[in-house]
Formats: sequence, structure tokens, C-alpha cells
Amino acid sequence: MLSTWLLVLSSVPLLANCDLVGYRCADASNRLCIGSIDFNDKKKVLVPADATHKVAEVAIRYGTFINTLIDFIIIAFCIFMVVKAVNSLKKPVEAPPAADPEPTKEELLLTEIRDLLAKGK
Repeated sequence: MLSTWLLVLSSVPLLANCDLVGYRCADASNRLCIGSIDFNDKKKVLVPADATHKVAEVAIRYGTFINTLIDFIIIAFCIFMVVKAVNSLKKPVEAPPAADPEPTKEELLLTEIRDLLAKGK
């Protein structure tokens, strides 16, 4: 089980190796969980590129959002499992045993009567 945790935790520092300009991960360790699936090239082209009029392509790149979402879910799950493991290592706090309450006046009188009856026999 420890080797599983080490394997999961080894994939957490994905954000340190990410190229924030291109939104592409330089590290291939994210393929550990999702295979070689890469959504970065997915896009919805609104206006295609035109070289004659020097118009750049206008597109909505939804693939980078999907990749970022998958990476976030993987990292959040790993952190959740680590917190859950740490919490299971803590010992539960036991409440101290309650002290016996003081006897009421009636109980004191009944005890005294019992002792006097026992003494008289």
C-alpha cells in the first residue's frame, strides 16, 4: 500500500513542470492516470486562417480546459487521500470518565437509616 501512495504522490508535482504559455505539460507523468490522451489540440474553429488576407485563425480551445480540469481532479483526489490517511492515523480523543454525582439529601437520609437499622440488629 505504501508503494501505491508513493506512486500517487510522485504524480502530484505536475504543476511545477507545466509551460504556462502553451498550456502543455512537459512532464509525461500525467499519462499515468489518463493514458496518452491529450485534449490540447481540441478546438472549435470560428474563423479559419486565411494566408492571403493575413487573417489568423479564431478558435475556442476547449481541450486545454479539459486537460486542466482532469489534472485538477487527479491532484485534488491525491490530496484528499493524503488528508484521509493522515486523519486515520490520529487517535480518537476519549472523553474522561464522568465522576459519580454527589448523593442527594434523600439518598443521604436513606443511607443513614439503613446504617442505623443494620446497627440495631
